[in-house]
Amino acid sequence: MGAFAQFPADDLYLFDNAVVKPKAIEPMFQKYAYENFYSELIDGTYEVNVLKEVKGTTTSSSYDLLVGKHFSVKAYHKIEGTYGVQYTLILTNNELGTMYYNYKPEYETSFELEFVEIPNLPADFYCKYIKEDTELSDDIWYHAEIKGGVQFDKVHTDVGNIYFLFMRFAEETSALGKTGFSLTLDDGTVIENPDVKIEVEVSEYGEYLHTITASLTEEEMKQICEHPIIKRGVATFKRDFKEGKIISEILKCLMTK
Repeated sequence: MGAFAQFPADDLYLFDNAVVKPKAIEPMFQKYAYENFYSELIDGTYEVNVLKEVKGTTTSSSYDLLVGKHFSVKAYHKIEGTYGVQYTLILTNNELGTMYYNYKPEYETSFELEFVEIPNLPADFYCKYIKEDTELSDDIWYHAEIKGGVQFDKVHTDVGNIYFLFMRFAEETSALGKTGFSLTLDDGTVIENPDVKIEVEVSEYGEYLHTITASLTEEEMKQICEHPIIKRGVATFKRDFKEGKIISEILKCLMTK
């Protein structure tokens, strides 16, 4: 499996003998990226930020320096302080030498690394992203955790299994009155339904939030397991999708429930 954005949280064993690389960041956010990389670690504090002080370059060019570079994880440390728990990774790269990266286990969105290799990944690791729910009805529901605005459910009923897709899509313009969704997989397959209703509401930030609920077949679910989603869309809006690989792994577990 290629590099993927798995958030380790407190599961530090995932870093044992692992290889990681900085995530690619959209151009408009690159000037804010990689601020948790450091070149020196002194008395358990982060003294020198590798982007702003050591390299003496703009954050944009420092982004170019780090993006896509492979780092071996040599060790990791837990640091407890005034602002809670943080973890520091000791990373090495043949070109750049030793660097340090710190993150907080409760902030998934600020974790800027993705794994290239995870030698110690448990076979059932992705099952932790699935919750069983027996309170909605007499049927048994299994909810996969939402990733990138996309979520899947599986329902055990007396007549068989039912699968649902829930998707939320933010845009500056509204698709009110329009219908349809699409998921494009990495083998070129497009799973779509042009007739699915789109619910539209305005967020507190002024964006239009488009939400769809659609049923999927078991065959379509199996296709997504084997071929990650690379693009998603509602109505005429389409966008690249970065969470496809982890969703495929989660769905592999969901299909066994």
